[in-house]
Amino acid sequence: LVFQPPVQAPAPVPPPPPPVPAAAPPSAISRHLASLQRAESIQLRANAAVAEASDSVLTCMHQDAERFKPVAERILRGTPHTERCETLDWLLQAFDIMRFSDGALAGAVLILDRYGSSGPANAEVTNAASQRTLLTAVCLALKFGSREDSQLPLARVISHLSRDAIRFDEVCQTEAGILQSLDFCVETPSLHQFVETLGMRLSRYGRRCRYLANFLLQLSYVDATFCYRFAHSVLAAAIWALALSSIQAPAQAFRTLVEDAFVFSPSAVGGTLLECCMGLREVWAWSQSVQDPAFASVVQRVRMKFATPQRERVSYIPPPANAMAMDPMLLLLSRAIASMPAGSGA
Repeated sequence: LVFQPPVQAPAPVPPPPPPVPAAAPPSAISRHLASLQRAESIQLRANAAVAEASDSVLTCMHQDAERFKPVAERILRGTPHTERCETLDWLLQAFDIMRFSDGALAGAVLILDRYGSSGPANAEVTNAASQRTLLTAVCLALKFGSREDSQLPLARVISHLSRDAIRFDEVCQTEAGILQSLDFCVETPSLHQFVETLGMRLSRYGRRCRYLANFLLQLSYVDATFCYRFAHSVLAAAIWALALSSIQAPAQAFRTLVEDAFVFSPSAVGGTLLECCMGLREVWAWSQSVQDPAFASVVQRVRMKFATPQRERVSYIPPPANAMAMDPMLLLLSRAIASMPAGSGA
């Protein structure tokens, strides 16, 4: 007998793997960053290093800002408009004297508002406790800010700003409580960072346009209800839209703005940008003749800051006269939004 091995059935052929979706093309802002690889400036070349990851980073930036965005009603329950405006007035004056950056100013404002939003309603706070909280927010903003803001020892900064009334160890103790209230998430994206990001490809439209955008940015801090009504990405886009409109920038500028803003969130920008532009115009017009004493001082402080020749005296630029005067800009934005592919930031 000859042994015959059993015939094995052929192995089943595995199904083909599902097709890998084609990677989305890099956005215009990503391509812009990549183009800086051979720039003369070391800082610009450093920016080029993040070109490949920039689109996902900007999307996460929008998501983080939304996750940690303060709630205006909670802020104002614990810190009435009058007290918050006094705090903003002091911050603007102190940061100007100390020559701290506008980025650090934005960080301090956001930390204070997030802390105010996280606290219990109607909590009794003494004047000394408020001062310690304010100085702690400044301290945290400088710690997590740029290198140019950390030239002086923090103990010396606190001593100078408090006129030796508050010890540095008191600030350190207060810092622990604030960090707990913020779940130790301090370095969340600020409105200033969104404005700076959208300004990367808009620098060609001149210093006057950039200073006007920064003026509108700091003016928007004054009214917490408006400042936190929209996503930071949307408000930053509205700030640039009004600045571009005021210098009569061409249609391509608005196309560039919408392209870059869509990288953050197409749905947020496409859905609320026009409404935000109208609201910002109202805030700008209101600031020209504000009567409420709770707001008058801090509004005047912002206007004085941007009335200097170094900042092109942009606070003297009048806002659009009325809603109808906004129509040409809104039309340009609407066309730019309509031309964008759904879900695309390219």
